[in-house]
Amino acid sequence: MFRFGVRIALGDGREALWDVDGAAGLEAQIMQNGMLVGFVPELPGSESFSPEQIVEAIATVTYPR
Repeated sequence: MFRFGVRIALGDGREALWDVDGAAGLEAQIMQNGMLVGFVPELPGSESFSPEQIVEAIATVTYPR
């Protein structure tokens, strides 16, 4: 079994960690200096997204402040 995640630098010292917990759906933890500062809840239907849909979802989501 392979597990992977995607790390996105948000440019203000925060970073979004997508799917590093092994969940079936697409969700993100927002971290700053090693501390959890926000969360993007599981995107509805994301467990069956194509790779293209995953890229678009990560690129267009509004990250909480």
